[in-house]
Amino acid sequence: MEKPEQKYKINERVKACGWVGEDFGIVKDITWMYHSRLEEYTWGYKIEFEGEGPGLTFTFIPEGYLRKL
Repeated sequence: MEKPEQKYKINERVKACGWVGEDFGIVKDITWMYHSRLEEYTWGYKIEFEGEGPGLTFTFIPEGYLRKL
């Protein structure tokens, strides 16, 4: 399986969108992960949030939940 290019980089500021909220934060780590709800592999990003976070329970947030600023 060929991995797609990462959309975000370490230390990049991003917006994370969850089911009940959103928050801004800085990307601190990146890993290739399996997203069980989508049943596919994707890039996951560990985010240091500025506030309480977007209400997600992931340690590494799947790429689809993040937005560029």
